Amino acid sequence: MRYASIGILAIILHLIINRQQLGKIASGTEMTDPERKVAQRYRYFLMAMTSFYVFDIAWGILYEHHDVPGIFPFVYSCTIFYFVSMLLTMLTWIRFLVSFLVKRRRPAKLLLYVVWALFTLGLVFLMINRFVPYVRGQGDLKGRTGRRDKMNGHGFQRKEKNALTLAENLLL
Repeated sequence: MRYASIGILAIILHLIINRQQLGKIASGTEMTDPERKVAQRYRYFLMAMTSFYVFDIAWGILYEHHDVPGIFPFVYSCTIFYFVSMLLTMLTWIRFLVSFLVKRRRPAKLLLYVVWALFTLGLVFLMINRFVPYVRGQGDLKGRTGRRDKMNGHGFQRKEKNALTLAENLLL
């Protein structure tokens, strides 16, 4: 729950700071067309950040009970949604920056092509990861947590590896 509490505080702060932008609907009379585009893209970025925080909090809560075999499919699914929301946040941030900062057309298009390529590659790698785990360690969530499990020093114990295999089979 400690991990999720940081995310809860972050989303509360995020919603307080950005409440006007998240709730505002751009009207045609107050803004010109480029200003409306910038405001809309910023709003998309804020919504992507909100989804990132939600999945981060959900993962933190679910991971507290990762030793329960029935929870593992949800932990795995939440991890996938976490990475997808991270990719979506990157995409929406760059789209906002391009619409806000870049005045020249050629560098803007190049940057947008690069970010779309990275977004697509990220999604493809997440699909491949289902069968060849490289984003997270073999049989554990080391790649997600950034640390080894303290049970035996090198990953989860045998029964937890079986729970992960069960979760992966359920998600096929």
